[in-house]
Amino acid sequence: MIVSLYGENTGRRTPTVTELGQWASYYGHTFPVTADPAWGVGGLYNRDGAHPTLVLLEPGMRIVSVDQPVSEADIQAVLPNTYP
Repeated sequence: MIVSLYGENTGRRTPTVTELGQWASYYGHTFPVTADPAWGVGGLYNRDGAHPTLVLLEPGMRIVSVDQPVSEADIQAVLPNTYP
């Protein structure tokens, strides 16, 4: 799972649902983008001072990657193998 956190809009307020959709579209995100008021969570994981902040989680919610680009191959690598 990838989670993208968006802490504030250009007015320094918590982003609206519409703004979250625009953010996702601008960056080409195909995964959920969530509001993070005042960067309360994202600030804990933002290591490079830039946005967006991406966190790749594997099943069981173990953090695999923090604030790094995430490729389709990265995502595939953490998906459980459901075939025998």
